[in-house]
Amino acid sequence: MVDDTQPGVKRRSGAALDDLFRQVHAWGGSITGEHGIGIAKKRWWPLAVSPEVRALHRAVKQALDPKGILNPGKFL
Repeated sequence: MVDDTQPGVKRRSGAALDDLFRQVHAWGGSITGEHGIGIAKKRWWPLAVSPEVRALHRAVKQALDPKGILNPGKFL
């Protein structure tokens, strides 16, 4: 857990994660693991998966939950 009460901590930790995930991706690794992306890694999702995979996820979500009532407010 990040102690975001200290000045600049949230910004620095976000920048460190940006660097980490870019390097992992450059090495051919995955930032997803067995639990998927989730809200915490949402901003890196476009780096982790192709536009086609993102479109497929949206299509499946729309087919299974057309009213958006399952897990509302979550990113996918």
